[in-house]
Amino acid sequence: MMRFTSAFMFALLVAGPTVLSQVQTPAQMAQPEFVNEHVRIRRVFHAPHRSVALHEVPPSLIVYVTAAHERITYGDGNAKEMRFKPGEYEWWPGGRLGAENLDETPTELLVIVPVGK
Repeated sequence: MMRFTSAFMFALLVAGPTVLSQVQTPAQMAQPEFVNEHVRIRRVFHAPHRSVALHEVPPSLIVYVTAAHERITYGDGNAKEMRFKPGEYEWWPGGRLGAENLDETPTELLVIVPVGK
């Protein structure tokens, strides 16, 4: 099932109060997976019950490797609770977003960014 949001991912500020130690930065949770002249792919990990601070995400395809139950917060302050199954994907048109992993288990996703010439 494909969902369009305005993730990703992959998505990501808590829509309520958080403990500072529970906030991950994008650099702490993502690692480069593949890069060439056409795409950049990052593997992103969201620890259980951790949030990722609001940050800029370029237009990208987000593919969920594991199941996910997340609260996605958008740059305008609106938040939405969402669930994804492994293999589901969504297009992110770009912009600021944050997320909180609401699961007891880690969430893993791929953020695929097309590289324009």
